[in-house]
Order: sequence, then structure tokens, then C-alpha cells
Amino acid sequence: MLGWRRSFLCLMVVLTSTLGWSQISGVRPVSEELGSAKGVRADDVLNEIKNQLTCSWADETVDTYKSGDGSTTVKGIATTFLATQAVLEQAADLGLNMVITHEPTFYNHRDETAFFVGDPIYEAKRSFLEKHDMVVLRFHDHWHRTRPDGIHLGMVRRLGWKDYQTHPDEMVFVMPPQRLHDLTAALQKNFDANNMRVVGDPDALVSMVGMAVGAPGSKAQIRMLR
Repeated sequence: MLGWRRSFLCLMVVLTSTLGWSQISGVRPVSEELGSAKGVRADDVLNEIKNQLTCSWADETVDTYKSGDGSTTVKGIATTFLATQAVLEQAADLGLNMVITHEPTFYNHRDETAFFVGDPIYEAKRSFLEKHDMVVLRFHDHWHRTRPDGIHLGMVRRLGWKDYQTHPDEMVFVMPPQRLHDLTAALQKNFDANNMRVVGDPDALVSMVGMAVGAPGSKAQIRMLR
């Protein structure tokens, strides 16, 4: 099992860069990368994730299987920010039958599906997952609770801002002064974004940046401004 665990550490690095919205961010074909790991189950992958975290695994969490179960033999793993239908189809085309997603699969935070029964969009997605014997595991709560926060770590790496970060546990960055317009243009290029929404004077000089990714809530955002 040592070979598969070494490769799994590589997968954890990929997870820190799970920034794509509707694309696969990382791929690990078990048959190639984890050659000595014949018979690796989804639960083995989940347990190894738990082993790499700095936090305890909570009983109350959204980090559960949304499709399939832990006994499924894993052929390959895809990581993504959002398990859209397009992502699932791409994974199936690549022969990957386990998808680790950061956000919900079924359109609400807890992936509650009773409301969607009979809805053609939901039914098509569920049918596709069942047809391809696909396991979908959400990895949200504990990726934020581990230290450093996995999503924050991925953002810092993607931006190349590590040297500017004031503390590993804080998303505050002190950098050489630059115009807000130039900072925005650099962000837009880095993330290949079609549009950027900016409030403020584009010629204002910026040297300290606070980042509140996702939906941390108003208190966290106001605390950062203070």
C-alpha cells in the first residue's frame, strides 16, 4: 500500500489547487499511478484523506458520499470544485469512477434530494451516476477546517502570493504598491476570467489585500476590514 499512499499525497496537492468551476482539476488513474493498489476502495481513499488532515473528522458534516458507497473499487479519481454534469461526463470518458468535489452535487448545501425527485435534470444526473457506478465524495467542511485551510492554500499557490502573506492562517497580503486596475488585470489573466467586478477608483494604489473567498459570512468579512 506504500505506493498508493505516495501517489495519494500527490492527489492531496492537486486538491489544494481545486479552483476550476466546471472542469476536472486533478486526475489520478489508479491503474497507472497506484499500480500496487489493486482493490483500493472508496473508503480507503476517504480514510487516507482523514489521515492527512490536522483536524478530527466530525460526525455532523456534509462531507459524505453523494453517490455510490465506500465499498466501490476505485479505478481512478478526479477532483473538482463543482461536480457538474459536464465534469461527471468528462470523468467517465477518462475511465475515472470516483469524483471528489468541494461543492454540492445536487443543488443545495446538504445535497437533500427529496425536493428534486421527478425533476428531469436531477433524474438524468442520478441516472448517469448509477449507470457508470460512480462514487461522488464531497470534501468541504474538513478541507476548510484543516490547517492551513486547503482552499486558502490552493488560492495562495495559484496567485503566487505566498511571499506576501502575513501569516499562514490569515488571508492578508502585503505587496508592492500597484494600481487597483493593474491588480485586477493580473487577477483576470491568472484565472482566465471573462469579467471582473470592481468597486473603487481604478487608479487607487493598493498595497494590502484581504481575501475572503467563498461565503465566510458578514462577520468574517467585516473582521478582515477592521
